[in-house]
Amino acid sequence: MRFDILFFFGEDFASDVHDPNTCPAVNLPCPCCGKNSFETLIDFGQVPVSGLFDKLPNPQPPCAPLALEFCPGCAFARKRKYPGTERDYRKIERGTSGQRPSYVDWILQEAKKRCLPDGLVVEIGCNEGTFLRELREAGFSRLLGVEPSPTLAAGAKATGIEVMADYFGMSLAERILDDHGPAALIVCRHTLEHVPDPLAFLQATRRLLAPEGSLYLECPDSQTLFGAGRIHEIWDEHENYFFGETLARLAQSTRFSGWELTRQTNRDAVNLCAWIGSKAVGSTPFPILDPNPLLSLFSKFPGWVDCVKNHVTRELSKSPELPLFAIGAGHPQINYLIFSGAGPHVSILVDDDPGKTGLYASCPQPCRVVSTEEFIRDSNPHNTLPIAFAHPEWMYKLEASFKSRLGRWILPYPAGSPLVKP
Repeated sequence: MRFDILFFFGEDFASDVHDPNTCPAVNLPCPCCGKNSFETLIDFGQVPVSGLFDKLPNPQPPCAPLALEFCPGCAFARKRKYPGTERDYRKIERGTSGQRPSYVDWILQEAKKRCLPDGLVVEIGCNEGTFLRELREAGFSRLLGVEPSPTLAAGAKATGIEVMADYFGMSLAERILDDHGPAALIVCRHTLEHVPDPLAFLQATRRLLAPEGSLYLECPDSQTLFGAGRIHEIWDEHENYFFGETLARLAQSTRFSGWELTRQTNRDAVNLCAWIGSKAVGSTPFPILDPNPLLSLFSKFPGWVDCVKNHVTRELSKSPELPLFAIGAGHPQINYLIFSGAGPHVSILVDDDPGKTGLYASCPQPCRVVSTEEFIRDSNPHNTLPIAFAHPEWMYKLEASFKSRLGRWILPYPAGSPLVKP
């Protein structure tokens, strides 16, 4: 699901706190322009590792430093790299079958324009094979998945799809070429933002792709994060933060010839969806990058984070005697609580995923996750913070039940602010 070179948490990482003073950051060149002069965008210090749930409260959750940095030459942004802090995706078992994008039919239609039904289609980071099954139902017959998690790869194999349980890189690309030949289409959905070395990753896809082949890349559009101050879109698993301009610059650095870029909205997020070709026939040349507008966003972003923190502090000070319930326990919600400063005030997390009910998540102190039903039954007064950004219908349901009790419904972002959007 990710590139060959990764740093891993140790086997006992659940008790680790990484010290950047004793283990300094790795300074790698910019994958887009090759310069080596990154500047700090924002530094959050030590934060709990996201996506972890415990059966019992964990007073010392695993933590790691989290800082974002940017290249002043081309405005490429990334997470600062500290050895020993990246995830080992071979141990990930969370599936993505419930994350089918609303525009999947558009992807399939575009794929049919670029690849014959018997052409080799390789999906890198295929998880348990959900999208590969979509491709099979659409008529594609030669399918191959790449997924480092043995558990997730086994789930895809159980549905009759061939999967290589390994990280993708140049060595694996060569193996695929030897065993299957070049790929007519490579699909890479929400993987590139997790890759420590995106330039080497795309060089490997370029090697695997047939001369007339196409690469479909999909990743979050950082315009919504840095342009609208949506701090919940920062995730410690994301190594890279792309704008359309920097994604184009990276593809151009990898000697791809042209592309077609579309922005697609899924729930509350906006994704960059790029069809990239080895030859420029029928595609648009890469745009000339002007980094100044993007650099301007970076200069404003720390102030936007402070704006959100001040808003949260002000709202909580109006009723400090009431416990705080937060709606949502996924990684965007936990990250928002940590980055906004609301986390230490949270007493309860509410989530409609039965697999999380009764568990504890760190934000940064351990908080118990309760079900929707338990939240509705609780008639005691409390503050409520609605942060399940991708599920507004669910939050409307909870808000309706909340109106019958005492307490305050606190917006996570300043209402009407020109800097950030609720």
